[in-house]
Amino acid sequence: MSDDLFAAIDALLERPRPVDDLPVPTERERLRKLAGLKQDDLARALSTRRETIVRWEAGATEPRPPKREAYIRFLATLALRHGTVEPSAWLRRAQAAGLVPTTAQVPGEPGPAPAEAPAPAAATPAAPGRRHAVKGAQGPGEDGSQS
Repeated sequence: MSDDLFAAIDALLERPRPVDDLPVPTERERLRKLAGLKQDDLARALSTRRETIVRWEAGATEPRPPKREAYIRFLATLALRHGTVEPSAWLRRAQAAGLVPTTAQVPGEPGPAPAEAPAPAAATPAAPGRRHAVKGAQGPGEDGSQS
C-alpha cells in the first residue's frame, strides 16, 4: 500500500510544471485596454462571461484550454502591436507554439511592403541620323549586301 502511495507522490512531483505562457494579470488588462476593447467584447469573442475575464485579469483564476490558447493568441497579438512592459518569454513561447504569428504577420496589421519592381533602364538616346537596329530584323543593305 505505501509503495503505491510513494509511487503516486513521486509521479506527482515529476510532472512538468505548468508553462508560464501568459503575461502577468496587470499586463493582460493593459493590453486589452490599449486595443480599446472592453471586457464584455473579449468575453463575447471567447464565448464566456465578463466575470471570467475580470478574474483572469485579476489573476484570481487562469483560463483553461481551449480558451487559454485563444486568450494567449489575443494577448500575444496585442503585445506584438503595442509592445509589452514585462519580460516577453511568454510571447516567445506563444510564437514557438504557433499560437500567434511573427511580428511581420500580425493579423489586422499591414504586412511588409512588397518589393518594388526595378525601374526600367533608361534608353540610350540614338545619335542624330542613326537608326537603332532590332536584333534579327535586317532591312535592305543592313547585312552588308547590295540589293
